[in-house]
Amino acid sequence: PLVTVLLVWVDMVLMPLAEPVVVLGAWWVLGEVVGVAVCLIPALTLAFWTRRGLLPGVRGGVQALLFLVLMVVLPVYLLATASPGIMALLPGPDGLSPPEYPGALSVLVQLLALACLPGVVAAREFAVVGGGTPLPYDPPARLVTSGPYAYVRNPMQLSMALLYLVAGVFLHPVLFVGTAASLVYGAGFASWDEGGRMRERFGSDWEVYRSGVRSWIPRLRPWEGRAEGVLYVAMDCGMCRGVGSMVASRRPTALRLRPAAEHPEVLYRLTYENAAGDRWSGLAALARAMEHLHLGWAMVGWTISLPGVRWTLQLCADAFGAGPRPSRRESPTLAEAEREREDVDT
Repeated sequence: PLVTVLLVWVDMVLMPLAEPVVVLGAWWVLGEVVGVAVCLIPALTLAFWTRRGLLPGVRGGVQALLFLVLMVVLPVYLLATASPGIMALLPGPDGLSPPEYPGALSVLVQLLALACLPGVVAAREFAVVGGGTPLPYDPPARLVTSGPYAYVRNPMQLSMALLYLVAGVFLHPVLFVGTAASLVYGAGFASWDEGGRMRERFGSDWEVYRSGVRSWIPRLRPWEGRAEGVLYVAMDCGMCRGVGSMVASRRPTALRLRPAAEHPEVLYRLTYENAAGDRWSGLAALARAMEHLHLGWAMVGWTISLPGVRWTLQLCADAFGAGPRPSRRESPTLAEAEREREDVDT
C-alpha cells in the first residue's frame, strides 16, 4: 500500500509537467482518483490474491467478466454504433421488439446464454476443482476432467466460437471473424502451447485424457476416465430415494451411489463428493450427479448450478418438502416408511 500511494503521488506531481504532450483538463484530479479506484486498486488486489493463491473463484470470475466485456460486449457495442441494422433488434420505446424482427431479441439472448454456458461452467470448474484460473500464469493445480471437461477438451474456446457465431447470424456478419479467430487460436497456438504445458505438468494423465476427449466435438456421454464422484442418498427419505433411483436408472458414468448413513458425518441433504474431498449438497449435488449421465442432463445440471438459479430453485424445493433433515443410521420402520410415502404423495 505504501508503494502504491507513493507511485500515485509521483504520478500526480509529474502529470502537470508533461505539457504539451499531455494537456490536462479542469477535472483531471477527479479522473486520476477514478482511475486509481476502478483500475489500479482492483488490479493490485487481483495480483495479491493470485500470488497468495487466495479466492480462486473470485479470480476466475473477474477474469471471465473482463474477457466478456473486452471481447464480446465492446465489439458488439462498437458495431451497434456503426451499424443501424443492429439497433433494429433492440426493443423500441414501448418495450416491444420491432415488427420486422418479432421475438428476435429473446431468441438472441437465449442462444447467447446457451453458447456461454459451457465456458462459464468450465471457468468455475478450474477455480473450484482445480484451484486456478484459465490464464496461463495462474493455472489449476490439478488436472480437471469433470464438468464440461468430461465432454470436450476446450469448452471455453468452443463457447467463444459459438458465441461469435450466434452474434454473427443475428447482429453483423463481421463477427464471424471472431469465430474463425477462436478456431484458429484453439487449433493452433493454444493446442501447441497449452498441450506442451499440460504434458509437462501432468504427464501420462494428460495423454490419457487427451486420447479420450475431443478438442471441439463434445461427447454424448462423459468420458469413462473422468474424475469419480459419490452421491450420498438418504434411504430413510422417500423423496431422496426417488432422486437416487432416477440417477441410477440412467447408468451414470464414474458415479457411485451410497446410503447417506454410511457417511462418517451426519448429512442433512443430498450430498455429492469427489475424490479430492470437495462437497456439494442439495440441488448443487443433484446438478453434479447429472454431469455423470449424458450431455443433455449435464447442461440441465450446469444451468441449475448457476448461483442465482441454484439459490432460487433450492428455496422452492425446500418449500415443497426437500428441506434439510438428518439422515438416520437405522432403517425406517414400516409405519415410518408409510407416513413418508403419504407425505410425499400429499
